[in-house]
Amino acid sequence: MTRYHNTLWKDQRSYCTFWIKTNQSSFTPWKELVRSYKQANEIDKLKLALAGFDNLLESKQDYFLYLRRAKTYLYINDLVLAAADLTKALKLRPFDGAIYNKRGVIYERN
Repeated sequence: MTRYHNTLWKDQRSYCTFWIKTNQSSFTPWKELVRSYKQANEIDKLKLALAGFDNLLESKQDYFLYLRRAKTYLYINDLVLAAADLTKALKLRPFDGAIYNKRGVIYERN
């Protein structure tokens, strides 16, 4: 069964949410989660879903997770929330070039 037609996961969103909670390092579930909401034109619901990962990110205190979510916010062009997550990532890992690169993307889009 695939993530699109699975009796356990029901739909792509529940599958991706489970995937993120169990293996946060992969960008694919974040991207697929965004895609499912964008296809349905439900960006506000997507932002609520992404905010639902706050507890997970705060408990893990892993810069990489903040970077992943920031990239997801960039994908939907929410520069304010992307910048907030990148700031948190920088506090955890202040010398990471990828974080500065994504901050540059934000400045470029402004």
